[in-house]
Amino acid sequence: MTGADLSPAVSMACEKETGYFSTHSLGEMVSEAGVAGGAQAVRSLTWCLIKDKEHGLVHAIAAGLRESISGDDEFARMVSAAAGMVCHDLSAGPVVDALVSAGESDPAAAALAAERLVGLGDADYAAFLIGGAYGGAAPRCDVLTESLASSGPPAKVAASLRSLRVAHTEHGAPGAGRIADAVDRALRIDDGRVHREAMAALLDIRAADRDRAGRAIRSLAMRRRVCRPLPVSRIADAPFDAAECIDLLDVCTDGVSADDRYVVYDAYRALKGPARNRPGGVARRSQGLPAEGRISTPAQGPSWRSWAGTTPAGPPRPSCRCSAARPARTRQAAACRR
Repeated sequence: MTGADLSPAVSMACEKETGYFSTHSLGEMVSEAGVAGGAQAVRSLTWCLIKDKEHGLVHAIAAGLRESISGDDEFARMVSAAAGMVCHDLSAGPVVDALVSAGESDPAAAALAAERLVGLGDADYAAFLIGGAYGGAAPRCDVLTESLASSGPPAKVAASLRSLRVAHTEHGAPGAGRIADAVDRALRIDDGRVHREAMAALLDIRAADRDRAGRAIRSLAMRRRVCRPLPVSRIADAPFDAAECIDLLDVCTDGVSADDRYVVYDAYRALKGPARNRPGGVARRSQGLPAEGRISTPAQGPSWRSWAGTTPAGPPRPSCRCSAARPARTRQAAACRR
């Protein structure tokens, strides 16, 4: 389809609020815009928005990816291009959600697409398709995950852990024991990215395998400073008891400075939350932290899905609605008008 054919749909996408795509499909919007072509029009429009890097329309792009799921090369290239567009910034969330949903809706196609994505060098995003597809294509997903884990490059090993995390969270399988085994294996690789993903996986399964995961979390935090922000960010929200809170905070905030703004912010959240029930704990731990007033306006950091484990959770951040940094969305988009 030509850019002129898609122009009405592009203009309408610019006018829709992001919430529109929570209740409507991109296909419905294309029909409403009077553009013929059905599924092919949806795919063409999605390609158009990706190629023109329409970050403000990332929810429309995500809807298009979800509706275009296929095991062919073109879909893999679409996902790869979308991944390159959003990278790990605020707009990644809708794309991640779309890939997990696409994996759930068509597991066989998602597994094929994931394999092609790995070939394109996008194992990060392939992991979300694999995890989403696990409920309906577990044997095939197991093969893909094992292939990533044994491939050697740290990025693929980290992606294998992520795919297991998504599968465990979305489908309850594989079990905590298998994930813990995968973490033990991954930790043989001396790589910060792998270790952060391993820490995130341990935190995911802690409720199901409290003793083993709890010991591993503490051990990894003691050995690898790069992993310490993650437990601190989760303490404030996860069901750690007060004693565990104080113990982990002692380990993870050892030597922390005011420059470690996310760690300090989350430490104070934890101290005001579950750790407050520990007699003397707040006072003792607070003495070792920078003054709370110094983190009242933390530096803005990247946003990433909780699956990733590569970016510590920090202070409240803007939503994934990217239009805030762009002109008003009622503008007539230049996309596809060439």
